[in-house]
Amino acid sequence: MTFGRYLLRNGLVSESMLGHATAAMVLFGGRLGTHLVELGALQPDQLELLLAKYLDATLAPRERLEKPDARALAALPEALVRRHKVFPFGLAESRLDVAMRDPADTALAAELARVSGLAIRPFLCTELRLFFLLERHFGIERNQRYSLLGLPSAPLPEEPVLWLEDVIEPVPDAPGFQHLAAGEELIDVASFAALFHEEDSGSLRPVLAPAARDGWLVAGADSNATLETGLAQARDRDAVVSHTLALATGHARAVALFAVRGTAQGLAGAGEITCKDLRAVLVAPEAGSLLAAAIETGKPARGEPQGIDARLARLLRSVEPAELAFFPIRIGARVVNVLYADNGRAPLGEDAFPALSALCERAASSYERIIRERKRRLC
Repeated sequence: MTFGRYLLRNGLVSESMLGHATAAMVLFGGRLGTHLVELGALQPDQLELLLAKYLDATLAPRERLEKPDARALAALPEALVRRHKVFPFGLAESRLDVAMRDPADTALAAELARVSGLAIRPFLCTELRLFFLLERHFGIERNQRYSLLGLPSAPLPEEPVLWLEDVIEPVPDAPGFQHLAAGEELIDVASFAALFHEEDSGSLRPVLAPAARDGWLVAGADSNATLETGLAQARDRDAVVSHTLALATGHARAVALFAVRGTAQGLAGAGEITCKDLRAVLVAPEAGSLLAAAIETGKPARGEPQGIDARLARLLRSVEPAELAFFPIRIGARVVNVLYADNGRAPLGEDAFPALSALCERAASSYERIIRERKRRLC
């Protein structure tokens, strides 16, 4: 029985709420429980207890997590902790106590034992709490990204300002999606994406360049037919993103895709995009901007770069484009992604605008199919 079905059978969440959480999980990555907390369907402490009962696992003792043994923290390399999102908190004789998302993962426990030379005793911990602990004790930041959330009239600094989510006032979200309140350990979209490879890693591989982990994509030599097939058969969000961008480069010199949750955060880029860490770009759409128009109306918007649009273009590429356009990707009435496109010093071709609009509609169809398939598995 899946965790989603377990919650439904016990009357702990509604089917509608589970549907919202499933859609968010597909679009932004992460785990079902995290999104149910974000939506207000479950409280963080309630999620921990439910997961422990569902998995028949022992929760990591809260008091020991708050005051971990310094010897335990030093028992595992930081790179291993970062990669697997585990938190060593106790050490007794030759046994290391480790908090993890899946304490039944024997392969992971074996790897931790091999590296540390200690027997591993695994405990359950939700990803919400894990990210908080890893940031506090290992300096693994939950999110650190460039912010364009300055004054609308302020010039873009030569070195973009770094912020933490905790000091950014979130923009109100669309109906049905809520941000966690202050102090509830909000996990950012980028962190979700880093976790979103464990369930949907099918035979189809995204068309991603090796540097894609930094938010950068270079389209390969695949034919349009191959890319179209890949988009239609995409099994997860990353595959939709990569195939959409690869196809978009056939119509524009620079393209980038943003996830929209009130603010817009970069996912990946292709073509002449020079910003090497698009996941670090967070944009608050200004009223009257092309970006805001695309998000608010759900229709493509094009024009000369001005205001926040021009500042974003300067951050994304090395030349000032003559024209730029934003194409929304909608699921129902909600815009979940926005595709940025420009053609350098020349305007977009007349055939590019309808072609990119149609491409975004196909990307939306792929998202909807993935959500339906995921919901069937969860329910």
